[in-house]
Amino acid sequence: MTRNDRLIGLAVLVLGVLMVFRAFTLDFPEFANDPGPVFMPKVIGFLLILCAIGLLVWPQQPEEKKDAESVHKKKENQLKMVITAVSLVIYAVLINFLGFFISTVLFLSFLTWFLSEVKNKKVVILSVTSGLIITTTIFIVFEKLLSIILPKGIF
Repeated sequence: MTRNDRLIGLAVLVLGVLMVFRAFTLDFPEFANDPGPVFMPKVIGFLLILCAIGLLVWPQQPEEKKDAESVHKKKENQLKMVITAVSLVIYAVLINFLGFFISTVLFLSFLTWFLSEVKNKKVVILSVTSGLIITTTIFIVFEKLLSIILPKGIF
């Protein structure tokens, strides 16, 4: 654990406490044998508090020596996180334009390829295949089995 982990733990703790407080103080109609709309915020709030406590009390690990290779690896990982976040924003923008199926296949295929260690033709084929399989499975479950409408896009 580092100092940043403890700061994040404190922020998550505050968020969890606020979430639980708001869930208990909001006034919603209650029905017999129905937990109501505040059930999930309560559960998530308590889970956030539990995770925050784990971040705050977990034993601190000794500081690692920083050599050139670990600094390079850390910068590479930070770049991967930024590109992943940007691709997620692009996905969120494109989902209404291209529709769920096309944008999700593109997003999953790109991330699978981008986050793989080796970048060759086989990985591209596996990335596109896994993107198609995962997207098709999600589409069938939500659209056909659960009758939940997913964004169609302009096509």
